Amino acid sequence: MIDSIQIYGIDNLVNDIRTNLGFAPNWYFRIAWKYLCPIIVTVLMILSLTYSDELKYGDYTYPWWSIVFGWCLNIGFILPIPLTIIYTFFRYSNSRISFFERIRFLFMSNIEKRKIKQQIENGTGLHLSPSSPISNV
Repeated sequence: MIDSIQIYGIDNLVNDIRTNLGFAPNWYFRIAWKYLCPIIVTVLMILSLTYSDELKYGDYTYPWWSIVFGWCLNIGFILPIPLTIIYTFFRYSNSRISFFERIRFLFMSNIEKRKIKQQIENGTGLHLSPSSPISNV
């Protein structure tokens, strides 16, 4: 769900839900899908890494290498998310763009960025400088 919100966009998802179900999700779900879920997943991952106990099933205690292997699989699937966030944040770094504007671009869907860029190229939308983050999309 988190990836679909970041790629497809919350507005597009809400429009699809409205079209298919006849009603739109309220503001709580929009905030939860866009902001709370990524924060909760990140916190849970950090806490699960720091507070891990010995893994047992009945009387059998799993060896350390199996736990390390499981964590490597887990991190292999989850690590691309924060790495992409960090990459995107530094890719759009510019001395003329504020810190909060770069954070805002992190939560903007790729489809929304492309629409804004197309409006800029057509001359019908916002006018950002060529060094703005949206010009690199």
